Amino acid sequence: MIAPLISIIVPIYQVELYLEKCIDSIINQTYKNLEIILIDDGSPDRCGAICDEYAGKDSRIRVIHQKNGGLSAARNAGLDIAKGDYIQFVDSDDWIEPEACETVLTIAEEQHADIVCFGFCWLLPTGETTLVSVNSSSEIEEAAVIKQLICKKSVIRNFAWNKLFVRKLFDGVRFPVGRTYEDICVTYQLVHKADKIYATKAILYHYVTRENSITSKRFNAKTIKDLIAAYKQPIEFLQSEYPEYADMQIAHALREMLNGWALLENDPDYPRIMGDLKEFKRKHHSKMHTLTKYNKTIWLYYYCRPLAYLMIKYRYGKK
Repeated sequence: MIAPLISIIVPIYQVELYLEKCIDSIINQTYKNLEIILIDDGSPDRCGAICDEYAGKDSRIRVIHQKNGGLSAARNAGLDIAKGDYIQFVDSDDWIEPEACETVLTIAEEQHADIVCFGFCWLLPTGETTLVSVNSSSEIEEAAVIKQLICKKSVIRNFAWNKLFVRKLFDGVRFPVGRTYEDICVTYQLVHKADKIYATKAILYHYVTRENSITSKRFNAKTIKDLIAAYKQPIEFLQSEYPEYADMQIAHALREMLNGWALLENDPDYPRIMGDLKEFKRKHHSKMHTLTKYNKTIWLYYYCRPLAYLMIKYRYGKK
């Protein structure tokens, strides 16, 4: 019997100090039948050369050098050439446990699961770590997964990197190029296509939050617009397939947007961003009566703050 092939896709950009640890954690996996796809996304440092050096030492490694197009473009390039039965993503400044591939593949094969979610260790810039895992390993129904994708405290989040996917799920599905929050508008599609989803409590991934990483960057005009675009499709999907969760997603989206909105007061694109937010508010205002008291407060905050901001700025903003 031929062992299943796992294609591991690693998007790479300006991570020269972290890249070798990442690649070493992959090539030293206890499961050996891997296709390791390293995408040099136009990195200006030595990342491209490091990739080529590793490819010269390990025949399982395939390297793509391409013009910088962002995380989504790099992942898509890997998906386009991947030959594996399964797909796994690893960010280039992170690393995985030696038994990660073997553990998730065994579960996928034994449980006939299309997606296997696994726990991770979150490393903060301060040096603190947070372990995120499910309480017990078990099958999870699609509706429960969809609900958990909305909840930040769940291990089953929108991240692509703490999951093993059967490759067929990506037929007709790709990450949106040129946008942040790319996982939000992709993961729900993969979950919806999956026949069975399994979660293991094993901690197999180490996620590093660097001070200049995408995760730690402050909001700006582009990220707010990307956030609005990212939530559009999932909300439409939920309103059609899981209406009982749609309002929860709308409220969560608003909280995310409001957290960033406060940082944009001096941004030249501020009026345009406010226009996008007002459109989002107008479209979903009819759902307000179904929200919790806390989320109604969020709505009230949204309605009142622009006016309050203008009044305060007019009264105290002039020297």
